Amino acid sequence: MSSSKGVFRLERVRSFGGVFSDTKRILRENLGAFLGVLVLIIGPVVLITTTLNVYYINYLFEGKEFWEYENFGSYFGIRSLMGQTRTLFNGLFAAWVISHFLKVCREKGSAKFTVADVSRSIRQDFFVGLGHFLLLFVLCAALGISIVAILFWISSTSVAMAGLIIFFSAIGYMLLRFPFWNYVFSVFMARGSTLLPGADAQRPALFESFRLAGSVMVGQWWRTWSIMFCMWALLMVVGYLITVTSSFGTQILDMFGLNTSFDELTQKLIDTLLEVLSNFARTLVNCVFCVAVGLHYYSIKEFRYGNTISEQLNKIGKSGTNDDVELSY
Repeated sequence: MSSSKGVFRLERVRSFGGVFSDTKRILRENLGAFLGVLVLIIGPVVLITTTLNVYYINYLFEGKEFWEYENFGSYFGIRSLMGQTRTLFNGLFAAWVISHFLKVCREKGSAKFTVADVSRSIRQDFFVGLGHFLLLFVLCAALGISIVAILFWISSTSVAMAGLIIFFSAIGYMLLRFPFWNYVFSVFMARGSTLLPGADAQRPALFESFRLAGSVMVGQWWRTWSIMFCMWALLMVVGYLITVTSSFGTQILDMFGLNTSFDELTQKLIDTLLEVLSNFARTLVNCVFCVAVGLHYYSIKEFRYGNTISEQLNKIGKSGTNDDVELSY
């Protein structure tokens, strides 16, 4: 399916650079709705998860010296576990919301919808979407814990084995990371799309979304890896600059000795606020990444199914090879 000049369409085949240019275009044309979704729908969840994370870290280790040997491993182990859980939760929630952002854009047209339309779309499909969210959260968490446990068990046999495990794990992680998360996020995009290209086609059920998200990636592994890697690298630079700007405020406070003038409660509130701002910035970057995932999903879905459906639709109503045969209905 081609795209008319000046009309933005999700369901069309895109080139490598087309995913990036269309990501920029859809954000530019719908910047108000995108920022509204980020602040009003995704933002409160980021605020709650980050505040809880900071609170429990401070509560569990209150009054303890982190650099002491007996606390050092526990502190960073628990902090890493809670941070990864928060990142997974926020990432999946962002993908869920962005899938409806793209769904509404597909149905109403670019620059023709608002935050209220996205919110309405989420409510109308809330329970199925919640099922996707909870199932993916449990599966991803279980997979991550299993992999870490297996690697820890194998590497505990010897130092040399631990070095080999870390080396090959790093290679495997880089090869699998981007297609894996593209698939996970595409499950939400599949639910927001249809089983086959076309506005009147049936939407996939709960488990059908998993099959459809996987089927469109067949034969698209390296293309998916390349696009997602480039988008990730680009957004990492942007996210790093935002994070550096956020941490610069803390350094200014330390430079002028302002941190020491705060009482304990005020200092914790400042730390929580800075952590919330930092996570909100990372969520913004992740939402842009989810938009790119959605555009790539619609592109490879159109590439895989679009031509076949178009050929079948073109055959409807056509007569056979013998034009002398009179058709009756």
